[in-house]
Amino acid sequence: MLLGRHKTIITPKMPCQLAGFEHRTESAHEKYGDLYLRTTLLQDEDTTLCFFVADIIWWDDELVQILRKKISKKEKLPEQNLHFLATHNHSGPQVSNRFSEKLGTYHEGFVQQLIEKACESVKQAKNNMEPVVIEVRKAEFDLGVYRRKFIDGVVEMAPNGSVEVDNDLTVISFLNQYRQ
Repeated sequence: MLLGRHKTIITPKMPCQLAGFEHRTESAHEKYGDLYLRTTLLQDEDTTLCFFVADIIWWDDELVQILRKKISKKEKLPEQNLHFLATHNHSGPQVSNRFSEKLGTYHEGFVQQLIEKACESVKQAKNNMEPVVIEVRKAEFDLGVYRRKFIDGVVEMAPNGSVEVDNDLTVISFLNQYRQ
């Protein structure tokens, strides 16, 4: 099995309105750290999978379709093998124009930069391919808590121990020849 990775900074230029909270009325004017796009290619004899993990609040469905078409065409990867994950980071701009502006105004410039960097990251990940072996470990991780609680007829952001949480943790490691 071959694995290729690439990590690139996607931090927007400041000032920038951030996504996800209605009470944020001001734009951010400084950064405390960078936001990243991490791209991973996994290839065996007949299949290549590509995973994009971005420090954004979510991937808009229309944005994913645009990326799938562009990357599939440029890199000859099947659209269904391109997978998009978000860290649900509230420290970046809104990437969808289909939500209320109370959740952050759509930032077209950031989205265009994200598209360009995602396309480029696949090429870079292909250039970084190396043989790996997979190691899988499982454990229980008792840290999660459901954070919505119905109090006096209103849903509050509060710990709710009555809702079951999945505490199963699976760690998948890809070891190259130097770490086996």
